[in-house]
Amino acid sequence: MEIKKYNEFFNNENYVKPDIKKLMNDVEYDCGNKSDLNVIAEHNSYKEVVKNGVKSIPFIIEKINKNECQMIWFKAMSEITNNYTNICKYDNINNYWKKWAIENGY
Repeated sequence: MEIKKYNEFFNNENYVKPDIKKLMNDVEYDCGNKSDLNVIAEHNSYKEVVKNGVKSIPFIIEKINKNECQMIWFKAMSEITNNYTNICKYDNINNYWKKWAIENGY
């Protein structure tokens, strides 16, 4: 399953793409040796990604689509969308969010 487009209703004119990517890279770099998602979620850059809400979704979906998504971004998706799942296995949760993205126009 592959996500082929971003949400066509999303207005990205007021949105700086590199900023969110940089925030995500900062989290991955600074927290690469941590496994506790709650500890990672305290990182300031993670909080900023979540604070950006739906503006962050295309960048998280991009990682999901490339199968490069770290578990922390699944947590961010749940927080941003208020859509929580009990799926724990990586492949299953990755596919869950791919399906969600397609169903929601991302």
